[in-house]
Amino acid sequence: MHYVGIAALIAIPNGISNVFDAIGWRRLLPPKTGSFFHVFTIHFSAEVIVRSIPGGIAIADSVKVLLLKRECGVPPSASIASAIWRRWFLGISQSVYLFIGAAAGFPYIYAGSIALTGNGNIAWAALAASVLLTATLLSLFILPAMKLGGMLLAIFRHIPGARLRAWIMRKEQVFAELDTVIAAIKNQRALEIVHTVGIYFCVWIWETIETYIYMLALGFHVAFFQAMALETLVSAMRLIMFFLPSGAGVQELGYAGLMVAFGIVPAAGDAASFMLLKRARDIAGISLGYAILLKKGIKPTRKMVPKILGSDL
Repeated sequence: MHYVGIAALIAIPNGISNVFDAIGWRRLLPPKTGSFFHVFTIHFSAEVIVRSIPGGIAIADSVKVLLLKRECGVPPSASIASAIWRRWFLGISQSVYLFIGAAAGFPYIYAGSIALTGNGNIAWAALAASVLLTATLLSLFILPAMKLGGMLLAIFRHIPGARLRAWIMRKEQVFAELDTVIAAIKNQRALEIVHTVGIYFCVWIWETIETYIYMLALGFHVAFFQAMALETLVSAMRLIMFFLPSGAGVQELGYAGLMVAFGIVPAAGDAASFMLLKRARDIAGISLGYAILLKKGIKPTRKMVPKILGSDL
């Protein structure tokens, strides 16, 4: 494959997925947050922390709070609320994606399950798990009514340490504003919520489109719904092993085993080119993200979380 073609396969899918994610996140921020370019670069650069550091969500969201305040003037309460809601919208859209993928790709998953285990239980389990996940996340939609900010403040007040408690009392207004912003997003019209879920669904369905394009480009003979079934199961594996950056190891094992089970390749080693292309995409995105962070003057470490929270945001 020509080098230019490889570069395009690595760069374009990575960018499109993050554009959808940033569009969805922008809808959860105050109307006058700033240009989409600012939101996109903050999102893209901060999310590489999640993809490269174990348990990097706290660091990434802290960086977003800092950069949104610095570059766009967004209050910390609005930034924190948007981060909470973004995780929910990502979760609910992923559960819908998993259900559609498991249903549309059921024949492929069933056949692959028989090849791997001798029965079709994996296919039925995938459908059941996606329904259960969707129901669970929908039930969590009532949490904002419980005043999350007030609950956190009540818990933090019992933390040992006079200095920390004094700092929390100084930030009491932020916790109160957090409840207001969370409630405002929850009280959006149903059509607006469905629209946002649809945008985040595009983030997940693009994973299937990307996988399909990569396989065709590498010469694998695969149907679209076969690629969707494959990506659905790997996505579920990454979800279970969420604490591993970019699903390190799990992703490779999943693709190799499932491509053999689905009859796409005769042996796991034949899937190497596909897995390398996927990892090249990850490495390219992470490298670019850290370059943007450094340009913004951010050096992400675990120590920066309390530093950001303790700053005069």
